[in-house]
Amino acid sequence: MPWRGKTLVGTTESVCKLSPDKIHVHQEEINYLLHAFNYYFPTLSFTESDIIDAYTGIRPLVASKNTLLSQASRDMKILESPGGLW
Repeated sequence: MPWRGKTLVGTTESVCKLSPDKIHVHQEEINYLLHAFNYYFPTLSFTESDIIDAYTGIRPLVASKNTLLSQASRDMKILESPGGLW
């Protein structure tokens, strides 16, 4: 996707078991995105040296314990605790 004169490529999705302050972009994610990008745009031949920045984040999904990540709902759900907090 064009973004501020550059190209934004993504996203990936994986289960995160780390504390939010310990997350980082994994090499496997970079490889996956480069492979996909070059598959659809073979004349550009992007490599890791073309990457100027990368970021990561956490998105909570509403799912049961046995739900596959690909089947988890992307809909929002607001839960209220007994104390009235969300």
